[in-house]
Amino acid sequence: MKQTTTGQPTGALHLLRELAELGNLVFGMFAGPQVTVRHWPVYYRVYLEVDGLCREVNRLAGHFARGFIDTDDMVDAERIAAANACLAGVDGHVRAIAALLAEVVRERLVIPANPALVQIVDRHFSPEGDWYRGLQRHYRSGCIAPDGRTLARTVLPIDPHPAQWRADAVPVEQQFELASAYARTLYSRTIRQVQVALNQVYAALGTCFVQRCPSVGALLHPRSTPGPASMGFFYSERTLNEVHELVADLPDGLAVYVSRDHRFATIGTRGIRPLDGTPGLIIHVSVHITEDALPRFIPAQPCHNREYTAASADELKALLFHALINAGFVPPGARFDEERWRYS
Repeated sequence: MKQTTTGQPTGALHLLRELAELGNLVFGMFAGPQVTVRHWPVYYRVYLEVDGLCREVNRLAGHFARGFIDTDDMVDAERIAAANACLAGVDGHVRAIAALLAEVVRERLVIPANPALVQIVDRHFSPEGDWYRGLQRHYRSGCIAPDGRTLARTVLPIDPHPAQWRADAVPVEQQFELASAYARTLYSRTIRQVQVALNQVYAALGTCFVQRCPSVGALLHPRSTPGPASMGFFYSERTLNEVHELVADLPDGLAVYVSRDHRFATIGTRGIRPLDGTPGLIIHVSVHITEDALPRFIPAQPCHNREYTAASADELKALLFHALINAGFVPPGARFDEERWRYS
């Protein structure tokens, strides 16, 4: 893997910027809206690593605020050593978080609702990928020179646009001048901003853990679910595009589709299949809309999976009917056959 070196001192805004980017990914993957956690132990391990990362960055902010050269121009070797120990701790936590994200990618242990986020994480943290291997081999949050005047770093930027992602992503060496009091003030300010951002991610992870983790058993058992997470019926994006047409996109990731022959209609949640990461639609209700009794009854085949939607059965029924009536597929007087409207 090639390596790029910046010829000039790097601007203060780039200092530890990758930590904020990593924190954003962790937040989206683990604490964002409609995240499905299939394995709570990996969630808790990420939570602990973020906690450790926050503590090291908090200490580092204090070291940079004081500087490493005293007013009499004497170098404080002990302070440099302490700061470098913090930076080494940052490296360890970043690599550990990256390894956990690689495990999540490989096993689909956590499933966010945002397909774009899944793509970004898959591109960067695939265990066999060059970016992930480069991070584990080359990443160095920083090392302060013995004279206390420069900080050297080696980073791999996270690309938020996977569609434009370059296969030749390379480590970038950065140099920061520490001798100037003004520069140290800017660096300290940047570190404080990263510190605040990471602390917010840590707090969000803790809040979601308390609210969503079903039990202590979910942390102790090898699996957080009794078995592989069941999605019930699932239509891949390919199937949807080939044999269905979209009727309506609804809030909270819900969507209504009808078959191209207009015989069936369905409402489901857009999501990712845990087994292979395929995007598609998790089906909650399918109905026959060509029955003879259409003016009054529509037999339903329910497979409501509360793991993927917060909507109740009655809410799903109302949303489906409203979308079909608005699109002209069923008359306003139609209703479900209550004898067949059942949820397991």
